[in-house]
Amino acid sequence: MTLLHEAEALAALTEVEGPAGDWARTRLVLVDPERDVPLPSEFEAYTSVLVSAPNALERILPTLQNAPGLGAIAVLEALEMGLCPEDPTELIATVQAAIRGDGSTADLMFATSLARLGAATGPALQAAALSTAPDRDWLLPSIALSAATVMGSLDEVTDEVAVALLKAEKTRPGAIELCLAELGVPFRGYWDEPQQSVDDVAAMLGVETVKLGPKKGSRKRLAQQAVRHLLAGREDPASALVVSLANLDSELATYLVYSAAWIVLFEPSDPVVDAIYRHGALDVVRLAEARRATQPDHEPFLRKALEEGFTRASILAQALPDHPLADAVLDALIASDIGHRVDLFLGVRAAWTVPHRVPELLGNHETVGFGLALAKWMPTLEVLQALLAVQPPEGSDWTAMFADALAAMGDPATLDLLRSLIQEDPDATARAKHLAESILHQPLS
Repeated sequence: MTLLHEAEALAALTEVEGPAGDWARTRLVLVDPERDVPLPSEFEAYTSVLVSAPNALERILPTLQNAPGLGAIAVLEALEMGLCPEDPTELIATVQAAIRGDGSTADLMFATSLARLGAATGPALQAAALSTAPDRDWLLPSIALSAATVMGSLDEVTDEVAVALLKAEKTRPGAIELCLAELGVPFRGYWDEPQQSVDDVAAMLGVETVKLGPKKGSRKRLAQQAVRHLLAGREDPASALVVSLANLDSELATYLVYSAAWIVLFEPSDPVVDAIYRHGALDVVRLAEARRATQPDHEPFLRKALEEGFTRASILAQALPDHPLADAVLDALIASDIGHRVDLFLGVRAAWTVPHRVPELLGNHETVGFGLALAKWMPTLEVLQALLAVQPPEGSDWTAMFADALAAMGDPATLDLLRSLIQEDPDATARAKHLAESILHQPLS
């Protein structure tokens, strides 16, 4: 791998305001992860810091007051990367202090982080409720239930929350599944006979099943009875919501037996196994425990999981010294058709370990999209040469991705091709034009 920009050259640009400074900071973090680099101001750049820099949360938390929008997303993504500290007291206090009550999306994200940590309170819920962000419909219920648990009012609010969530499901299909995931509980998108659903969960978890006993009634009525039977006496937010949803919607109850069975039958075991194969990674605290527990002798286990398509193993693979599973991570992400920012930056981290893969991806029409997404974070001579030979598919989205990757090389060799793309589609290439001009100080129009 031949770097186009050495660490000291990037360091000299980190004090520059605007796109060039952000570009230099993020690439410096990737080139020299141990260096203390000023955090970028641009949203997309935060995750590269999370993936590559040690002690990411300690670096991000001091910025929450001055950059709440960026910081709120960064904290959420840090939790999704398994970076929750063993003692989250400082994290919780800092996030609580960053909430402004101004109806911003940041407040909704901060409250979501608190709910994931079981620490949402009344003020956090009130602030989140003011937000009009699209994700509010499925995030707010989990925040409300978490806050109600802390305040001892779970019984009073659960039915109201369930009614609102059912309404949200009609306009945004998948809201219920997303909300249950926020509460750390899986949802299966098809129904089966209640006993079969319970047996499937037991088999997946490797435990003895629970016999529901003979019942009479329609499958919907039997499913409602099964949910109530399985979760009787439980007072946690997920159990309360599942019971309420099942009572309100008998058709939905046939799907919720799976969730109810998981709540009852899941018992923590090996945290690494739990995170990958037993839905344990839905809980950010369990995921962080799994990441801390990952040791070099887990490498064969994680490799097998990646080959089987369990991309969550990519997160735990970050904990292995020298990232021996980088190739396997990239293969798993390609096969899964990545659609999440955290997945992308897991790919970036892996690509820096096996840099020869990016030119290969760029040279294959089936993987050129993933290659372009990775290339913009890898300003190397090999990637530059591959980019200059790329023939991307037609369309404004592809033009934008191609131009972004070229601009992110920060190299004059891209200027002629960038000028051609800008002339062809000025709207799609506006961001790339701004970045390239900021880095290279040459006009492109």
